[in-house]
Amino acid sequence: ERCEVDGLSFQSSDEEELFKDASFGADDSSIGIDEFHGATWVRAPQLQQSQQVYLFNGVEPNDILQGAVGDCWLLCALAAIAEFPNYFKEKIFITQDVSKYGKYDMRLYNPGTRNWFTVSVDDRIPCSQASWFRRPRPLFAQPHENEMYILLLEKAFAKIAGSYGKLSGGYPILAWLVLT
Repeated sequence: ERCEVDGLSFQSSDEEELFKDASFGADDSSIGIDEFHGATWVRAPQLQQSQQVYLFNGVEPNDILQGAVGDCWLLCALAAIAEFPNYFKEKIFITQDVSKYGKYDMRLYNPGTRNWFTVSVDDRIPCSQASWFRRPRPLFAQPHENEMYILLLEKAFAKIAGSYGKLSGGYPILAWLVLT
């Protein structure tokens, strides 16, 4: 059975089979910013209407655009690391391609315990409300092209911090520590 949610069409049975991160749900508490109460959550592969979506598609610093949260400290570190295009794929992402189950595993470093750990996120991204003339767009980091890695990395950091709102204001050195 096909169904439509916020203007996006998919098989209802497909959504039931996709991974949903119970520890960082698609709800207002994960956003943590009152202004975005009731945001639409969209699976990252459904954000592109006319192009094929990739996890990585020619990683480069200009892939990363800031959205509506003050996490420039994180995004500048990601842009600097994007100067080494294979780093995300070889060192950070355990999941190497677009997941048909919507689950992505990443390897990050905990400076407190001095150990690498795995963080898993689903691909549900908080987005602006759709309208008859506009598709939903991510509220926070904006991918420059049709790749998802930036959305998922920002989500992983938001999960670790406790919400997207808690990413507002920080230090690039912290992002460097966690990523390298």
